[in-house]
Amino acid sequence: MTGHHSNNRVVAVANLKGGVGKTTTVLNLAGFAGQMGKRVLAVDTDPQGSLTRVALPDDTPSISLTEAFARRATSLGGVRCPSRFAGVDVVPSTLALEAVIQTAIPWEGREYVLLDMLTPHFDEYDLILIDCRPGIDLSVTNALTAALAAGTGRVQLHGPGWLRARPRVAAAAQCAH
Repeated sequence: MTGHHSNNRVVAVANLKGGVGKTTTVLNLAGFAGQMGKRVLAVDTDPQGSLTRVALPDDTPSISLTEAFARRATSLGGVRCPSRFAGVDVVPSTLALEAVIQTAIPWEGREYVLLDMLTPHFDEYDLILIDCRPGIDLSVTNALTAALAAGTGRVQLHGPGWLRARPRVAAAAQCAH
């Protein structure tokens, strides 16, 4: 398990339903941030790999989150790929991630695997976006753990009352809907 970090730039985009725009949100946020000169890392934790297919050039990456997760990597070295968007790197996913997630269920510390991979790279990026699959499984738990550990979990921890008490945050949340 990794210690607490004060990086407030890790965002997991998750929803129980499919087809609600999670991947589209990640792609748009990453693309716009990259255009603004920000360094962005987009992590595809969905075995369907929609983010990977859209964001990466046509050549298939040789190493993905699947292999890194399977070996419980403590870094994303060799896994990140430059995307077709300026300033945006992608950690690709493959369908085989589904099987790896199933084998990881009995691991001790299984919810920290993604956080441990991301931690060495926090200072390299202005924004880290994590695209999640629909539903809740170990990949989503890892994404939410990484975002919470990085300090972006206030709404989840404090509920919607925290959001309503901060008009600027509430306005931004309304624009996101």
